[in-house]
Amino acid sequence: MNKELIEKLEKIASDTCVREGCILYDLEFVSGSQGRGRIVRVYVERQDQQVSIQDCERVSHGLNLLLDVEDIIPGGDYMLEVSTPGLERKLSKPYHYQTVLGKTITVKTTESILDFNPEYPNTGKRMNAKGILKSALESEIILTVDNMDFKIPYSIIEKGKVVFDFDSLKGQKKK
Repeated sequence: MNKELIEKLEKIASDTCVREGCILYDLEFVSGSQGRGRIVRVYVERQDQQVSIQDCERVSHGLNLLLDVEDIIPGGDYMLEVSTPGLERKLSKPYHYQTVLGKTITVKTTESILDFNPEYPNTGKRMNAKGILKSALESEIILTVDNMDFKIPYSIIEKGKVVFDFDSLKGQKKK
């Protein structure tokens, strides 16, 4: 799918989300597996509370109607999926990183982070890192790993995701 089409789809999805009291977190268009055809995945969140199943249903219904009327997705049938990004959410845009400051994340890069952090020559050619996200600036993040702050430009981040601390759930009383 071309960039212009993705941008148009994101605009329609974003407008639909806002109308339903949600925020568009991300959108992806993928070829399905096992004969499922093509899939448009829309991930939504809310600023004031957790996203409910009803929120997802409303966004799905509204977006489905608009996509049918606009007929912007070429190539015939596709499946629309609307859900939350989840606890271990994918991070792909500066906005995503800005919403998880102070949390543990992992990043995989296309180049060594040593190239951007010459002050740490003993770190090797590290291309995977797990640490606390200290800041998310306009062009890079700063990730604290083993008490060292690494600058990592968005341009070399291949994958990023939040690491949920499941141990934090231990000891919590069930309601």
